Amino acid sequence: MFPDGQPWFLEAGLYCSFAQKSVLAAMAQAAGISLDTFFESMLQNVLQGRSGTTVQQQVI
Repeated sequence: MFPDGQPWFLEAGLYCSFAQKSVLAAMAQAAGISLDTFFESMLQNVLQGRSGTTVQQQVI
């Protein structure tokens, strides 16, 4: 998260944890959560924790 509130993801691994076939996607699917819903909830958590805003209030 930048000081201005802009969220950013940095992937610095040997494989992409945010790919459709990643372990995160498999875990979300096993829990019955779509990948889109999972990623949106991660964004919501970051934005609410930093600025008290939601994804709908930000232009991404």
